[in-house]
Amino acid sequence: WEEGSPLAEPSARPTDRRAVKILRIHLEASITALTTVDRFIVSGGSDGCIRFYDAKLRLAAWFDEMQGGPVMSISFAAAKAPMMWDVEDSERFSAPDFVIATSSARIVAMKSESFERVEMSRTGEQVLEGIFGRVEALASHPMRPEFCCTGAQGFLWVWNYSTKQLVRTREFEMLRVCELKYSPDGSLLAAGCTNGTLRLLNPNTLEDVQAFRFSTGRTLHLAFAPDCQTVAQADSNGFVAIVTYGHGRSKDKWEFIGKHGTHTAGISGLVFQGLGKGTKLYSLGLDGRLVEYDLAGSSIGAGLKLTQHTHIGRGTCVPTALALAPPHIKGPSGGPLLITVDSGY
Repeated sequence: WEEGSPLAEPSARPTDRRAVKILRIHLEASITALTTVDRFIVSGGSDGCIRFYDAKLRLAAWFDEMQGGPVMSISFAAAKAPMMWDVEDSERFSAPDFVIATSSARIVAMKSESFERVEMSRTGEQVLEGIFGRVEALASHPMRPEFCCTGAQGFLWVWNYSTKQLVRTREFEMLRVCELKYSPDGSLLAAGCTNGTLRLLNPNTLEDVQAFRFSTGRTLHLAFAPDCQTVAQADSNGFVAIVTYGHGRSKDKWEFIGKHGTHTAGISGLVFQGLGKGTKLYSLGLDGRLVEYDLAGSSIGAGLKLTQHTHIGRGTCVPTALALAPPHIKGPSGGPLLITVDSGY
């Protein structure tokens, strides 16, 4: 924009401005950051790209391989970094090094000379990666000082809470993880999604081991049997489903055993108890029903069987959680105890 232009309309006021040049500089993306440095106008876009323009809005340099996400701000070093050219060349691009902050909670540092030097990395150095959006679910690794959490836009993050460093990350396209659970030995990570998908992941890589889709409701709870051979999933439609390792013909794969529409409302708790053939599975629903499942009698052909159910609701109070009591706390008959809580405090 130009102020007080002699080409302005006769009726224009001295403070009026007119557009000198209009140019689309980020194709199919909005400009989210704009600043100046030395002789350049610098823009950052929602496409994650940084572009340098001269005073005539001619493109001088571009950085489009940083992969940090939509740019929110740009900050330059106070002093221009020394160039490594053998001879002075005024045509070469020269600007201070810079860092960008993105809407993906990343800070990326970039050497400006990498635009001219093809042997240098054009992706920059990731200085910091945080968690953006609210945390949907969190699970701690049983053997290592790590936890996995999931948040907005289908991202998984694994952090080391001793070193405060991000260990690994994964993005699920068109999928939102809302529940996480490590196996008792830490060899597997179960991820339940809002569309009912169950993914079993390698915790060292976050790559898929196997994936299942036998529900349309949002995953509310996941549970591993103590021997790590069975995984149970509870959803918002009141269904409980289980998958077991090596149960059928394929001895080296996880297989879907069955599901049961046990509850008339959502499920507020899901726990395994016991070992081996004595292992039991319990679910607690918002309908006030505590259900025990017959794992020994369940199979691919027979599906998931029930043993018994008990109504434990108290008037208008709604059950909100279910947990297994510590082993040293026994019931009146010396057996294990289940702990439940409800909305009546």
